[in-house]
Amino acid sequence: MAFVVGASVGGRVKRTRDVCIGVSTNSSRTEKIDSAASLRKELLNACERTRLNGTAETEETKSSIAKMAAELDEAWSVEGVNPATDGVGMIDGSWYLEYTSSISTSSGKVGPFVGQVKQKIDLENRRFENICLLGPLKFDLGATWKVLDDNNFNVLFLTKEISLFGISVQKSPFPDGSGGFWRMGYTDEDLRVLWTKRFQKDKNEMLFVLRRER
Repeated sequence: MAFVVGASVGGRVKRTRDVCIGVSTNSSRTEKIDSAASLRKELLNACERTRLNGTAETEETKSSIAKMAAELDEAWSVEGVNPATDGVGMIDGSWYLEYTSSISTSSGKVGPFVGQVKQKIDLENRRFENICLLGPLKFDLGATWKVLDDNNFNVLFLTKEISLFGISVQKSPFPDGSGGFWRMGYTDEDLRVLWTKRFQKDKNEMLFVLRRER
């Protein structure tokens, strides 16, 4: 799963704005915050109704969810608040995949099976792991990132590993230049919207919706 997070400065950046709680004398901003809260709930409900991380859904359903996510991104955007710099501090930690439009291994799909997908982000060391759990099998992708601008990231794959019953059975590096791009959308303490594209493989962006692991 080609996910990544970055900050344009070395330290952690904490964004304290919450779309669900906002006080502003600017009525248009207040309306945008209220709209984002409603769209957030709508998107989450739609994702929770999908099957197998979204891999079993029709193109019609995927298009509908993508539209919801894009509308949420737009409603959430506030002038002067950039996801990559203002939202990055809250992304540190563990997340699990709620939904994706992808049917690649990023979705947890391994042959005819679909596993549980998790992501562990270590901001301090600029590293992350994408993990797929399928019974006693564990597939682990290690990666890092570079920030391109306030919304876009360059994902760099480093290693891939397969473990069986907790014992590593295969580990190898990725070829140089492996990775993709990641555009950060709506972000809060418990929900993330990501749009990704692999180098020279994806014509269109893939949507990923993740929730914090509790």
